Amino acid sequence: TSVLIERENAPPSAPSTPAGKDIAFTGEHVEYVVFATDPNGDPVSITMDWGDETAPTRSPSVPSGSNVTIGHTFSRAGIFDIRAFATDSKGLIGTFSNAKSVAISLRFVECEE
Repeated sequence: TSVLIERENAPPSAPSTPAGKDIAFTGEHVEYVVFATDPNGDPVSITMDWGDETAPTRSPSVPSGSNVTIGHTFSRAGIFDIRAFATDSKGLIGTFSNAKSVAISLRFVECEE
């Protein structure tokens, strides 16, 4: 007789602090890389909160511990705190990453006379 003992599902870790540009311009597409691990080895998806009151961006599911690159275009100037959280394939949500502050400046375009 054998007994199967299932390990209780646990949420994924907080993702790494987003890695990418510290300074960008409005209208510029910027990308940030994060990763998170799941203690059960479940695939994870990453959700990035851009800190600019726009909708967050969610990645497709990737293997636990894989780097995920997520991009965004800021439409207004300011200093924004970007942070991420991971969700495992069973729906458990982990805690937020540390925030990365990003300074977004207005892009000026010279006009010809």
